[in-house]
Amino acid sequence: PGDGTATSRFRYVRTAGFTNERKQGKKIYKGMDSTREMGSSVGNGQGNDLNLPMFRHHLQPGLNKKRKNTSNTRTIYWGKRLLTLWEGGLPYKLDALSLDTEGRSQLGGVLKEQDPLGGKAVYDSKKNRLLMFQNIQEAGSSDLT
Repeated sequence: PGDGTATSRFRYVRTAGFTNERKQGKKIYKGMDSTREMGSSVGNGQGNDLNLPMFRHHLQPGLNKKRKNTSNTRTIYWGKRLLTLWEGGLPYKLDALSLDTEGRSQLGGVLKEQDPLGGKAVYDSKKNRLLMFQNIQEAGSSDLT
């Protein structure tokens, strides 16, 4: 406020997975750290730091149904929208002032309901645009667009 101090506010993004777990009062989804459940002996103690293609657990069919979109990789403010991103699902739209979760965003119809959006974004100042990517992962391949 002009005196050299900073103020910050934090809230959990109320994703569908977050809300379901809160209602049931327990963890019901796997997160990206699910290899750690196997113990530190996995990959000679490397845990999640295994090189692909040695450990493609998150690419196996059906497993993503048990994963929750944490929407916690990156927050961006673009086009008068506050969005939170995650590597495996749709972004979530938040109210920029109250930080209330407004729901998943298909970016005005650009993304389909089942489309994942990458968790990274880069601003191109020469063309005044935000560059994002989509990574569709299947058991045998990945498609980056």
